[in-house]
Amino acid sequence: MALNGINMPLAITGQESVWYNVWSKLGMTDKEIRSYFTGPAYLPWHRMANIDGWNGPLPKEWLEGQKVLQQKILKRERAFNMTPVLPAFAGHVPAELKRIYPNANIKSLGQWCGFDASYLCYFLNPEEPLFGKIQKMYLEEQTALFGTDHIYGIDPFNEVKPPSWDPAYLAKVSKGIYDALRAADSKAEWLQMAWLFYIDKELWTQDRVRAFLTGVPNGKMTMLDYYCENIELWKTNNAFYRQPFIWCYLGNFGGNTNLAGNVKESGQRLDRVLASRLPNLSGVGSTLEGLGVTQFPYEYIYNKVWTHSSNDEQWINLLADRHYGAPLPEVRKAWNILFNDIYTKFSNSEQGILPNYRPVLNSNYPGRTDISYPEKKLEEVWKLLLSVPHCRQNAMQIDLITVGRQVLGNRFAIEKIQFDSAYARRDLTVLKEEACKMEELLRDIDVLTSFNSRCSIVQWIDDARSLGITKEQKDYYEKNNYAFSINKTHEDFGLIPLIIIKSNKVNSIDYIGYNYRQRENSIMS
Repeated sequence: MALNGINMPLAITGQESVWYNVWSKLGMTDKEIRSYFTGPAYLPWHRMANIDGWNGPLPKEWLEGQKVLQQKILKRERAFNMTPVLPAFAGHVPAELKRIYPNANIKSLGQWCGFDASYLCYFLNPEEPLFGKIQKMYLEEQTALFGTDHIYGIDPFNEVKPPSWDPAYLAKVSKGIYDALRAADSKAEWLQMAWLFYIDKELWTQDRVRAFLTGVPNGKMTMLDYYCENIELWKTNNAFYRQPFIWCYLGNFGGNTNLAGNVKESGQRLDRVLASRLPNLSGVGSTLEGLGVTQFPYEYIYNKVWTHSSNDEQWINLLADRHYGAPLPEVRKAWNILFNDIYTKFSNSEQGILPNYRPVLNSNYPGRTDISYPEKKLEEVWKLLLSVPHCRQNAMQIDLITVGRQVLGNRFAIEKIQFDSAYARRDLTVLKEEACKMEELLRDIDVLTSFNSRCSIVQWIDDARSLGITKEQKDYYEKNNYAFSINKTHEDFGLIPLIIIKSNKVNSIDYIGYNYRQRENSIMS
């Protein structure tokens, strides 16, 4: 991050240790607190007040390990003169708090993303004296463990509904949160994702947005304009009513491995907003949901902010040279095609190549597996990369894998259409031919991705298991590594991988789907 010029990183690791101390001092038991937290893989959604308790209780050793890790992270970030953004209390409280404070104004935030009522999150009204007490306790505990740089990430109502949509109520909520924050830290500033104004845009009408934003003094609540390669919310929300904002490139949802992101267009958008000299534009950032994927879009955006004196073609050529280790016409040509012809559509949630998804007859998951470029264009890129002399550069190896995986995934989708058609015609001969082609493509993807540990499920599972000491702990962390059910009715069945090939010795993370089975060793051939 430092090498890319990032000077205000989000630093939310280890906050559960702080919350554990706060909830303990307020009278909750160890079991209540750790059962309030989700499992490690779901903590982002717990922290954003979407779900409580899923795949918990959170192990005590996790809390201690993450606390130590956060201290190391912050020490290094501050050594690089960064200003870490730590969390603060946004109103999200355990349901069990009502046992201790039965008269407190605590309301449900409603169900999220298919989780049933067992996992609801609860919100404490900021007008309650208890709100200010919790905020003060939290910041004191956090500062004792991690220090403070006085900028706090606070995100109420992210993908959930506030207890009331009345603009007067929303203004009171933001004012109450800010007042409690400043009472606990007189230098405090609030950093807030603007994602809620996009994901629930039909509900966040302008009178509600205005009320929420103007409840805080001007200049004390910085908004992250979250998804600017798709929609620049400052344009549709009256420039956030004079509150400072940071123009952000998202680029990737959930660490998806498909080739997506309108990089060149995003650079043009960034040029325009920088040229506009908006008085409340206070920075440029990224809000990515996974960095272990194609990284060049983020390098491009950051470089454009700090030192981008060359034109796009020069910059891409230099990137190609770095990835191969020397200037080579074939690699430069491949990267220019990627930049100009392949990376042309912004990333969406749940995108991927078709082998990533659970098999469905007569469906290629439209919207998730669609591509916005001619298939032959990407095949040309792969041929160019494969034609060059052998290179041991890690970056070049990952280029070969990411491009090849997409080429093979695109071809798999075409064969799947033929497979479905043969099934509809009851043409058994063609059906078997297409099945063989599809299976061969799956094996090819498996072999290709096995060449780099970053693309291997073996590495993911080994990393997860290494966090545990006992077998029980190791199994728990592995379960978190790929447990992705969102419906409690299936919980008792357990999560068993459903591999769409005949072998159970699968190395690739790219075509594992999941299904529920009461029996173990359920492999679909």
